[in-house]
Amino acid sequence: MFKHEVELAEFIIKNSWIIDEDLTLIEKEINISSEREVNINLLFKNKSDKYWVIELKNGLILPENVSTFIKHVGFLSQKYNLNRESFNLVLIGDNFSKEVKFFCSLFNIRLVELNLVDELNNRIKAYIENLKKKVALKESFEENISAPHISSDLSDECLEITNELLLSSIFTEKRMELINEILRSKPSSIKELALSLNRDTKNVFEDLKLLQEAKIIDMLINGKKRVPTLRKKTIIIKLGGTI
Repeated sequence: MFKHEVELAEFIIKNSWIIDEDLTLIEKEINISSEREVNINLLFKNKSDKYWVIELKNGLILPENVSTFIKHVGFLSQKYNLNRESFNLVLIGDNFSKEVKFFCSLFNIRLVELNLVDELNNRIKAYIENLKKKVALKESFEENISAPHISSDLSDECLEITNELLLSSIFTEKRMELINEILRSKPSSIKELALSLNRDTKNVFEDLKLLQEAKIIDMLINGKKRVPTLRKKTIIIKLGGTI
């Protein structure tokens, strides 16, 4: 548990991925009223230009804390001329009563409960380990993935995979959904594909690059757009050298 709210604020700033991907800190401890001291703890913005308004409470969260947060957001929206669709609200604290949870659900306020710092630290460690695996995977492409075996008699139509590392590392659930969506909708751009999958365009692009390096898809150039297409109509997977 954090001793001071300033420690909690610094923790959230360094680990904003806990709230959402690709957040940029706009300001902290923002005074939003000229008549009295009214502060918003943290204000972030994502790549879609949507604001994330963060209120921090180190300790038990009471219903009056929620009502105060709502008042502060009112001052913020007036000062910056924001409508309700322009921002998300997040209340971070150690403990929430049933009354507080119900109150927040009425106003669409997301709750992030920090009962155990160890739990968050474990999430951070898992996140870092996942990044390390991605880096290691990219470094292994040239040796293990860059040239999967293609069956000579079916090479015009089929991609035959015998590399088990390729199979386990490439065909994740997200990438299988991506491949199926390319087959289903035949998107005209990466952005269109990301929208149909309801995923971040940057993350979809990273998956497409990986699939391209593994010779599973091509990204054709159409003007300023890149069009993802499957290189083969059929993928044959061999385990242990046999089908």
